[in-house]
Amino acid sequence: IETPRPLSLNTENVHCLALAYRLCRALTKVMSERPARTAVSPRHEAQTLAVTAFRKMFTMRHTEIWTAGDLLRRAIEPDPRGLYHAWSAQLAVISMIELQSLDKQALEQACEEHCALALERDPLNSNVLAAVANAKLFVAQDFEASVHLAGQAVLANRSNPLAWWAWANAALYRG
Repeated sequence: IETPRPLSLNTENVHCLALAYRLCRALTKVMSERPARTAVSPRHEAQTLAVTAFRKMFTMRHTEIWTAGDLLRRAIEPDPRGLYHAWSAQLAVISMIELQSLDKQALEQACEEHCALALERDPLNSNVLAAVANAKLFVAQDFEASVHLAGQAVLANRSNPLAWWAWANAALYRG
């Protein structure tokens, strides 16, 4: 496995890191709020649903995981972006690990469908590639596809920590 090389980023300045964190939190808040006194477009509504789902899916609370799945389904209806399908596939991974009593075969099938749609709709998006790589690793146990997709995620955006996380997981499981 050839190791992708990270970009050289100045991560030693704690003030810069704190500013970047606050900026990301502020942007997430703005993205998840409805615009005041204006009609909300279906695309904005889908973005709001997806941002809320993203925050809920990593809480490790069962009710929040179920809610995240519902929110992503509602986001996909008006705006079937690859990213929403990729996060739905990632949610299948979380569900299989956290909610072990679910129908594993149905989750695997839904995950595979979301992976295919995500790659079809947005094949160059680093987050899509990383989420699909992770789903391929843990749900389909397709180590080769996972390594390939995670490597593509890193190449698409070398500063994406999710891409590096997917690549590290894929490389670890592949040996």
